[in-house]
Amino acid sequence: MEDIRGRHELKYYISYFDFLSLKSKIRHVMEVDRNGNGNGDYEIISLYFDDIYNSAYREKISGTDNRTKYRIRIYNFSDSVIKLEKKTRKGDLTQKVSRVISRDEYEEIMKGRVSFLLEERSHEFIDFYEGIKNRTLKPKVLVRYNLRPTVSKRPT
Repeated sequence: MEDIRGRHELKYYISYFDFLSLKSKIRHVMEVDRNGNGNGDYEIISLYFDDIYNSAYREKISGTDNRTKYRIRIYNFSDSVIKLEKKTRKGDLTQKVSRVISRDEYEEIMKGRVSFLLEERSHEFIDFYEGIKNRTLKPKVLVRYNLRPTVSKRPT
């Protein structure tokens, strides 16, 4: 089994009241990421791929330790940057590999034409290609949400 380098992703559901309380407290040590929209948010739209058995969804719901999912993601309703992403989880570690694709490549993926992925030296998305060609991998779920990233304040 290959060694995976990644990060720990800890996600928590909190109430709106807790959100406001945390937001008030962290503003003293954190600032809103300047790359967001006017409110400091990123509006994220992700298109997730799955097979006819909804395997990726079932693995996520059941908490399977070793799983992979694929998505196409855009930010702030703009197709100026479109990312094809592969997210792998092995135990407690998560790794994300990302590749910027053009609008034309996006259109090709939507048509199931992904041979351009074979022409690259990087082979991170070969299994995505095989999934579309051999395992009925198709776009299944569209998720839209706002993210408000913060970064450490710069010393003054």
